[in-house]
Amino acid sequence: MKLKFLIFIFALSFNSLKADDYRYKTEFPNRDTSFILTFDSVWVLKNRTGKNIYIIDYNVLSDMSQSGIPGASVFISDDGNSIIIADDCPSIFPLNSVSYRNALWFLYKGSPAKKYKVTEILEDTGNISCSASHWSYFVEIPSVDFSKNSFSFSTYEFYTYTFNTNTGELISKSRPKGFDDQTIIVVGKFSKWGNKKAKMRVSWYLAGSGQSGDDITFKTTFYGDGNWTRAVMIKNGKDITPPLFRNGMCYNRCLIH
Repeated sequence: MKLKFLIFIFALSFNSLKADDYRYKTEFPNRDTSFILTFDSVWVLKNRTGKNIYIIDYNVLSDMSQSGIPGASVFISDDGNSIIIADDCPSIFPLNSVSYRNALWFLYKGSPAKKYKVTEILEDTGNISCSASHWSYFVEIPSVDFSKNSFSFSTYEFYTYTFNTNTGELISKSRPKGFDDQTIIVVGKFSKWGNKKAKMRVSWYLAGSGQSGDDITFKTTFYGDGNWTRAVMIKNGKDITPPLFRNGMCYNRCLIH
């Protein structure tokens, strides 16, 4: 069955965020606009005729804002029962906010089912992508299928998470296909010239044993001549990074708290 959801992003793409894009939204329709989550002195789900279906528990959104939700994505099921809020593009200010911020809220018929802090999703809060004004822990827009009770996304730590849309319970947390105990995932600067192996000075490991400052070499056919700063998944000396994780990731370790 086709995905049944509406993704309402109220910031520009992760790669082109600007400081003046940060704003609050107070209306979020579902896929076919049969329901809309709106702020009317309280957060309430209404149908398309404007009838109140249910009021959102005050405590659910009190730690975000009671006047608008900034930098987040809202997913509403076709029957209006399930709502998922992902704070996936928040402001970087204050800089110490990463460690205590909530990342996900799962609601069922207006009541909280489950919520997760950023520190419950990320093993290291430095593994985020950061622009001048915002940060994100999603590699791409989450995948939602309410008919299968499935909500999934991948992080810059090369993990893919899947949750139950009704209960918010974690179903699975997995590494990319091909990952095993012979695989390392590293972030660092490397150079590649001609047919020679790439040479990297490792900044830090996302997986595998080693230390910052390690010098490693590996074969890759995915980069031309030049200097690069990337996260790379390496197995038996070969770059096997999945396409999903290959795009530029602007890690910012200064936000570790």
